[in-house]
Amino acid sequence: MPQVNVLGPDDAPFVTMSRIALHEVLEERLRSLDVPVRLGVTVSSVDDGDVAFTDGTSGSYDLIVGADGVHSTMRPMLLPDAPESAYAGQVIWRLDVRTPTELERYTIMLGRETRLGLVPIAPGRAYVWMLDSSAGPERPPADRLLDMLQERLSIFGFVVPEIATQITEPSQIDFRALYWLLVRPPCARDPGHVGRVRCHSSVGYVRRARGAGRRRPPLRRVGRADGRTV
Repeated sequence: MPQVNVLGPDDAPFVTMSRIALHEVLEERLRSLDVPVRLGVTVSSVDDGDVAFTDGTSGSYDLIVGADGVHSTMRPMLLPDAPESAYAGQVIWRLDVRTPTELERYTIMLGRETRLGLVPIAPGRAYVWMLDSSAGPERPPADRLLDMLQERLSIFGFVVPEIATQITEPSQIDFRALYWLLVRPPCARDPGHVGRVRCHSSVGYVRRARGAGRRRPPLRRVGRADGRTV
């Protein structure tokens, strides 16, 4: 769904969509470029650039990217000494609801211990997320889950009361604890590792294999309002 353009007038618009829709767009584009796409299979082992898959096949690659989240199965293969993830002090409540008529764009609302996001993602559908620092990491019992959510939604106005009436069963609620992970950059001891990306609760790893080029691009200098550069 098109949203407010938060960048410059010549930049692409801000768009919201479901993860399923994003997956389909990416897959379609990759296939149009003749990039092989395999679904329903994952990595079982990595040895330098040699990768074995869960369907019994294998292959050799110059670049391996592991982007399978904070509970990654790739991480111990590429970074066996990495620490375990830790609870970040927040949980996230997630809902799929019918879009209220008044909800026309991505809206964020702030509470004392909660932050609520209302995201139109398709005609008639909206994704709702709520970050919450007042609940512990363990999933509440099913007979308490709905009441806890409704209690937290009750402090918000706008279209939230209308959304709350749609949530009548615990099965409609996705409740997850958020975890964080900080891995010491391994580049100094293993130049094969070329990067680490942390975004929200997902962690990705990139590894070059078989002596691929290792020259890093120079850092770009960016001006600041105080005249300094970073």
